[in-house]
Amino acid sequence: MATPTPHITPAPQDQTKKVMAIIIGLLCGVVAALVAHVLCQHLGGAPLVGLGYSGGSFIALTTLIVMLEKELGLL
Repeated sequence: MATPTPHITPAPQDQTKKVMAIIIGLLCGVVAALVAHVLCQHLGGAPLVGLGYSGGSFIALTTLIVMLEKELGLL
């Protein structure tokens, strides 16, 4: 006679999905910031201007991704 396997409670899927959605939003913002900074440096901008562009790109894209995730019901 087979012994029954113990019931293992899985991790809460809702919390895991929310954390992953936030991490994806932040990583998209970091990529946008790096692209903006490299592009500004490539086009001959000053380092401080590149920092400003990268900060603005990070804030804008991270906000956009989070808003889209809220509309899709991921957050």
